[in-house]
Amino acid sequence: MSRAIKVFAIVFAVQLNAVADVSPRPAELVLERALPIDGLESAEPSGLGIRNGELFTVSDNHDTFIYKLRIEAERAVLEPAVPVSVPDGARADFEGIAVDDAGDFYLASESQFRILHVSADGKRCAWITPSLKAPGEAAGLFKFRGGYIEGLARIDDAQFILCAERQPRGLLYVGIENTPPLVEGFVLNEPSVQPRGIRFPDFTDLCAFDGALYALERNAEIISTIVRDGKRIDVKPWRSFRETADSPKYRYADRRFGTAEGLAMDAARLYIVLDNNGNAREANAEDRRPMLFVFTMPRP
Repeated sequence: MSRAIKVFAIVFAVQLNAVADVSPRPAELVLERALPIDGLESAEPSGLGIRNGELFTVSDNHDTFIYKLRIEAERAVLEPAVPVSVPDGARADFEGIAVDDAGDFYLASESQFRILHVSADGKRCAWITPSLKAPGEAAGLFKFRGGYIEGLARIDDAQFILCAERQPRGLLYVGIENTPPLVEGFVLNEPSVQPRGIRFPDFTDLCAFDGALYALERNAEIISTIVRDGKRIDVKPWRSFRETADSPKYRYADRRFGTAEGLAMDAARLYIVLDNNGNAREANAEDRRPMLFVFTMPRP
């Protein structure tokens, strides 16, 4: 056992695969609006959270702010909202965001493999975990550079779940009530819905809502539910957004891989934010803006 794992005293679950049978596509979400995103040059939205009815996100290449996503009639606008000061000036590459009841934020850093706590006003920023790279690797995750931590869900003040993006994808359950934290890692690489073409099974965000946990599967263009029973985790298709993402009006010219990187929901609506990596929309070669999809929240 490596020294890092001994220091953190982390307990790992046995690597676990999702159920192997591939399910049919789930029902399609009903689109209300598709809004191009303005306000930040070279924006790469990654992650989505809701605070007091407003949407917030982070951008891959912009470590110094949490951005509010203001919705207008024909567009959404990214506005710097909460300043972020990364401890020691480290490069963070934020890839996920969650919000607590007090309005504080929690950001997942891909480059640091840690969770950053940011107070509601941005005046206090502190890491609440050590690096999770070693425990993730020991669980069979983080094998592919660029496929590291990609999304974050807050369960309560002491429990968080992060997703490893791909090759293989999986989850890290992190309990910070102990020092050092308790971490359990799971490989969940068998797709419940097969991605198209050369795409890999992936997770790009997590959302805890109304007592349930949801995962954004970008490359399959679905949202799944995640249910844990001891050492067993079931990933079950819940809703699809492929018809919207693949619509000639909204799809991007480069469709080798999916673009959805942020998921949030409330009682009325479900939101998905797209990071198009600067690619143009197929319907307009001059339009290289990211996109926000606003769907009607399905009834139970």
